[in-house]
Amino acid sequence: YRVICVSTHHFALLYPPIPCLHITTLLDSCIFFFFFFVSCVFFFFLILRRPPRSTQSRSSAASDVYKRQVYHDGQFDDSRMAITLALTAIDKGGVCLNYMKVNCLLKDSAGKINGVHAVDTLDGKEYQIKSKVVVNATGVFVDDVMKMDECDTRRKVRPSQGVHLVVDSKFLGGRSALMIPKTKDGRVLFGVPWHGKVVLGTTDTPLNEASLEPRALEEEVDFILDQAGQYLDRKPTRADVLSIFAGLRPLAAPTHADSKKTKEISRNHKIYRSKSGLLTITGGKWTTYRAMAEDVINQAIVIGGLSPAECVTKNLRVHGYTKEQFDENDWNYVYGSDASKIQKMIEKEPSFAEKLYEGYTFTAAHVVWAAREEFAQNIEDVLARRVRMLFLDARAALKIAPKVASVLAAELGKDKTWEQAQIADFNRLARGYISVSYTHLRAHETRHDLVCRLLLEKKKKKKKIDMVTFRAT
Repeated sequence: YRVICVSTHHFALLYPPIPCLHITTLLDSCIFFFFFFVSCVFFFFLILRRPPRSTQSRSSAASDVYKRQVYHDGQFDDSRMAITLALTAIDKGGVCLNYMKVNCLLKDSAGKINGVHAVDTLDGKEYQIKSKVVVNATGVFVDDVMKMDECDTRRKVRPSQGVHLVVDSKFLGGRSALMIPKTKDGRVLFGVPWHGKVVLGTTDTPLNEASLEPRALEEEVDFILDQAGQYLDRKPTRADVLSIFAGLRPLAAPTHADSKKTKEISRNHKIYRSKSGLLTITGGKWTTYRAMAEDVINQAIVIGGLSPAECVTKNLRVHGYTKEQFDENDWNYVYGSDASKIQKMIEKEPSFAEKLYEGYTFTAAHVVWAAREEFAQNIEDVLARRVRMLFLDARAALKIAPKVASVLAAELGKDKTWEQAQIADFNRLARGYISVSYTHLRAHETRHDLVCRLLLEKKKKKKKIDMVTFRAT
């Protein structure tokens, strides 16, 4: 997609590059300097000319823009990418398991790691899995696994929280992304088109502890709304936020533990090898994931005494690769070559074509496909990490949760009790993705306390309270 970078600072005077010409005659010299003079005049006219102020309802910051730069960037969906990589591994003969939790590491008589003790969190069954090499690539939780190996090991990761707000595409006013390189506190802010919506973010807040379900801080939400509102076509409010979500970056911990600035923490990946042979990778980012994996596998070959092999992933076509062009307004585009298989599934069972929610192209077929082919085991798997509805529109996700539970129950062979438990669990999860007004916040009351109290008030009074519109459980 195209990114427009805006700033209220003046341009530095950058001169156009001078062509390297070998001038041999006076005529050549005159022609060269004539064209050089014209190019300089044209360059400074473009650079120094201030854009006219907008006559529409833009904020003062947007109308005071002195410079704009345009560049192109790539875009992806992190969850869909992870699933695609898992499917690619399976295509190549690998075995992938989800909901399998490692409780401890297994070691031989010499103290070398030779496997893991794991439990299936869905049915409680325990397993001992033997292996020549164990790789600890657990993101912000690598320290927990390393402590299973050496309880006194030093922290290798410093989590950094990034918050995103999702709003309607009308706020961006176009298909180009927006980058604000310097906000009031020096951070970068983006507004990026994503699955028909706009993602605003992100923040960069250092944390001391990691959690499975990080939540946005109120100051982070306020910061994004305030700063983005100064540049967007329309200024969004809390009422306009469709979903709020937070993620944790597994930044490699600084050498000085008291560091508070995440910009001082390396974004590069680091690999550690313990005395017992545990191979740990920390840091890094999606941009370099393939190189990170190559580095780890090269070391794993040495540790496990495996036969050396040349890495082939640099040019490997991942699962679903196709040259076919898809309409990005239809959710089928994320499946690549699997889209045709989903369509054939609908032809065999026309009821699968039913749309889950008005205004979105998600269908029952996508739920079935998630259960059959993408390891989905519950509502959260489907609505959060397969079709992304929870991240695009949390209120809509709440409304279709019962329908998704029904489809999943039929696929997984579950009963009504399971369905009701699933709906209740998902409702509790989804509340954290919905923006609420804090005008009713009482002293010493947390966001969770407020949400629960407003739900009870809504149930008693049977009327809409402020912005709380989700289903009561």
